[in-house]
Amino acid sequence: MPLPVVPLTRSSTALYGVATVDDRGRFVDHTSTTALGWSHGTGLGLRESGDCVIFHPHECSVTVITKHGRLHLPAQVRHRYGLCAGDRVLLVADVDRQTLAVYPPASLDLLLAGGRP
Repeated sequence: MPLPVVPLTRSSTALYGVATVDDRGRFVDHTSTTALGWSHGTGLGLRESGDCVIFHPHECSVTVITKHGRLHLPAQVRHRYGLCAGDRVLLVADVDRQTLAVYPPASLDLLLAGGRP
């Protein structure tokens, strides 16, 4: 007997993207930064939220958006999340909250495994 089809609906207005981290911890996603209204020189703070790193505008910035639109993850953050050059990360831009969440592959592995290692 076939299962009923339940239509999927979005519960948020999040904007998703994927970027590749380079050997210096930099990545670019112009779609996300443009949607957030962030441009060259925007100062950003970082906070860690268990499974991801969250960028947000902050006057005492940890990093700034470069003239090429790059964002930078500090080395200690990359090491803590097991990020290496060439890793692809999931980006989730929340325009209402003015945040950009960066999910490393290890977090996505756990999510897709249903929280089981």
